[in-house]
Amino acid sequence: MEVRKLGPDDAEAFTALRLESLREEPLAFLSSPEDEGAPTVDSVRRTLCDPGESAIFGGFDPALCGCVGIYRDRHRKAGHKAFVWGLYVQPAVRRRGLAEGLMQAALAFASDLGVDQVQLGVAVKAEAARRLYDSLGFEVWGNEPDAIRHRDQSVAEQHMVLFLPNPTPERGASR
Repeated sequence: MEVRKLGPDDAEAFTALRLESLREEPLAFLSSPEDEGAPTVDSVRRTLCDPGESAIFGGFDPALCGCVGIYRDRHRKAGHKAFVWGLYVQPAVRRRGLAEGLMQAALAFASDLGVDQVQLGVAVKAEAARRLYDSLGFEVWGNEPDAIRHRDQSVAEQHMVLFLPNPTPERGASR
């Protein structure tokens, strides 16, 4: 399997995969396909053209079958933090190391940005994702009860943080 940063040519495949993830795992993600501003191919293409402080990584086998996003906080006083969002791997290719490869790519990107910490949220019921994050060194810093509601179901979310090695006071301070 190949893991790489997605570019504008991947917009259509990523949009389809993202919508699949939101439909297949509605309690794992805060977004939903019905949200105003749900991803369109054109909006995703514009995002993937931006060389800024965010990235989406994809896993291929040989087609796109997994993804994860990461972005640096845009506020000057919080520029030392990055946030992971939307980790998803299609069921047919799970338990083959793709999720870990995607997370490693996102963490390397965060390190290159010079941030000191990476945060994420994980649904309490997403036990495999939680085990992955634990294995990467993430620690729970808070619990949010009733974080996501979908139809007649509700799930709590755990907020997790990973402090990257070798933090310095200067890292993340300027942009």
